[in-house]
Amino acid sequence: MGPHALDDIILTVALVLPAWIVLRSGYTGIFFGALLHWGLLIVAGEVLAATVHDRGFNLDALWILFGWIPSLVFCGMLYAAKRGMIRVWNWWFGVGAPCANQPGSK
Repeated sequence: MGPHALDDIILTVALVLPAWIVLRSGYTGIFFGALLHWGLLIVAGEVLAATVHDRGFNLDALWILFGWIPSLVFCGMLYAAKRGMIRVWNWWFGVGAPCANQPGSK
């Protein structure tokens, strides 16, 4: 397995695991998913730095300092998409709308 295949596997895990946490946990999952995403991408940078020797390390240091910001945005967008899909589902199928056979409805 080459370094690029290993990098692809780690990046896939770094996208799937935080998404699973955000979609299962709700609002608090944004913080924990962002923390996991940030940490997994730090590990991905270290693994790639160990396997590819002609790679610069400036982006790794930049990610360690400021990588939590795009991680928080990524998890926040996942949570917003989840809430938006729930709202569209409820609007489309009328969950919570008054039924015709309820008292007081005409």
